[in-house]
Amino acid sequence: MSNTEQRDGTKRYAQAKAEENGEEAPEEETEKDKDEPDSITFLDTPGHAAFSSMRIRGAQMTDIALIIIAADDGVQEQTIESIKAAKNADVSIIVVVNKIDKRNANVDRIHQQLLQHEVVVETLGGPTPCIPVSALTGEGLDVLEQAILLQAAVLELRAPLDGQGEATVVESKHVKGRGALSTLIVRGGTLRVGDVFVCGNSKGKIRGIVNDQGKAITEAPPSTVVEVSGFEEVQPAGTDLIVCPSEDRARAVLNFRIQKTVEFAAKLKDKPKKSDAAPGEPVLDAEGNPVPPEEGEGDEEATEEGDEAAEDSVEYFNAIIKADVDGSIEAIKAALSVIPSNEVAMKIIKSGVGAVSPADVEMAELSDSVILSFGMKVPSKVGTLADSKKVTVYEASIIYNMVDKIKKFLSTKLKPTELIEQQGLAEILEIFTIDTPEGDQAIAGCRVIEGSIKRNSRARILRGGDSDIVHDATITSLRQFKSTVAESRKGTECGIALGSFEDYQKGDRIQAITVRYIPRSLE
Repeated sequence: MSNTEQRDGTKRYAQAKAEENGEEAPEEETEKDKDEPDSITFLDTPGHAAFSSMRIRGAQMTDIALIIIAADDGVQEQTIESIKAAKNADVSIIVVVNKIDKRNANVDRIHQQLLQHEVVVETLGGPTPCIPVSALTGEGLDVLEQAILLQAAVLELRAPLDGQGEATVVESKHVKGRGALSTLIVRGGTLRVGDVFVCGNSKGKIRGIVNDQGKAITEAPPSTVVEVSGFEEVQPAGTDLIVCPSEDRARAVLNFRIQKTVEFAAKLKDKPKKSDAAPGEPVLDAEGNPVPPEEGEGDEEATEEGDEAAEDSVEYFNAIIKADVDGSIEAIKAALSVIPSNEVAMKIIKSGVGAVSPADVEMAELSDSVILSFGMKVPSKVGTLADSKKVTVYEASIIYNMVDKIKKFLSTKLKPTELIEQQGLAEILEIFTIDTPEGDQAIAGCRVIEGSIKRNSRARILRGGDSDIVHDATITSLRQFKSTVAESRKGTECGIALGSFEDYQKGDRIQAITVRYIPRSLE
């Protein structure tokens, strides 16, 4: 696994190397000449926490995992996650310590940190190569290249050139005029224009192949990364593609897969649940046989009730996601799932690859949704339509920026914090009843003991040593003797009425308060 800075540094090194040999350096390069025996293909995965699934898939697609660690930051949470992903995928690991040009770089500290995660580098007597490099200056990149090639030779990494082509979807998108496109990494065999294939639960025919330099080619051998057209629909990242010898064979494979998918769904539906049985009765399977309780099943009901209660307290806001590729949608969903709030959350009602369309705006209006557009420019006509229908569209091309916009939106939906400040405090000495045009009204005869009491201010009646708030209302009447006053200060006596409230008691206290509302944030 690489990162963007390391990848760019590798490109610069390759270009410099080509210029040394008097060759023309390619503008963009993720692979070297496919005819060379030492060709290396890099699959770059982002380092942001939201791209966890992408890093796991990256480990499963590669033969060698490059774990990139910044020399000044050390081992991070994403580093640990990538190490686990590589081990679970059973692929060889090479640790690459980048940014060794920085003053606070500490490679030895990283070696010690890796030991905590059962990664022992060669300098400590372990099997894992650790290559210190600087993507900025190019130092160590030639050593890294040789380490990769040596590891490949030791592992005897080989793939058949002939035979049935096999590939894995890295990313997918939909382009107007070209249809569904997928970036593939060829795992074995050779993909050719005209090949019939099955990918996931759909089939297609390769109409075009474009290499990593944007050039149209007719075939793609193993370990190459290509963009392929001819898909019936956008494919999820990580889906395997296999070439079939004929249309009939592809149709048969597809029907078999669909049948297995239906059978699996039926099994899930028929799986016995504890909730299907009456209290005290055993759970039975489809044949009527008792199903033994699973570990922790006794706590299932209480856990479900707790989950339901927690979910009921969350206020959901609808969202529609449109993005450049399927992996971006996955990353945004992952980012939404970890936003730290048990009060507000986003509910995805639709997601898809491609630019925001008028249909998306119509759906957003009907469902009261916001639209999250990632990596795709919103067409001007669609933007105008969204404005006219008062549909909010958030655009971003960097995951950090999209997460920030979502957090700011959800922050506006949080209930503000109430900050209560006391204006004054009065103790009830007597209770009187007076005649008013509306009928008898109870009046609390008080003495102001703190601050001042103002008419029309908010007040609370405190009872039992101020621990119990009996009533919360507005002071509708404030009198001194027979005169209505606007304010009664400390040491004065007054009559107070809180609307139609009558349950005053001697010794109660009336607390005049002001309330300020402080906006909250998810930042």
